[in-house]
Amino acid sequence: MNYSVDFTKYLTHASVAFLTFSAYDVFVEGKDFYNYAVNDAGSFALASIGSLWTVDLLSGVWGGLHANSLQHMIAKPLFSALFYMYLYDYMVRPNNVRFASRTGTETFIMGGLGDVITSYLENPLSSLFGYRNYN
Repeated sequence: MNYSVDFTKYLTHASVAFLTFSAYDVFVEGKDFYNYAVNDAGSFALASIGSLWTVDLLSGVWGGLHANSLQHMIAKPLFSALFYMYLYDYMVRPNNVRFASRTGTETFIMGGLGDVITSYLENPLSSLFGYRNYN
């Protein structure tokens, strides 16, 4: 089993995920940043770190799950969607009963698509600082 922890990769991924989701919540949905967007973006950032860590762990055990494989392209957004669905119900919905209007299906889709969009935004932004992220 070949596994190494790359904190720069996890922190970069979490930062881009938080910024992306908070910008979506504020500018697209018109939600308040301090009351709703911080909780929502924080739960998505935790979900994206959890999915990235899970896929890294599984790729160390199973060699077919490397960064350029089809299994990786399916597994990472799937884990992100599942983790975000759970964390949204755990962190966002109880604290924001008036504002939490997403169903389980909507959070699942937003978690999966959010992970794909975050990955596309993350690589050009991190390469500006000389770091290339393969996730």
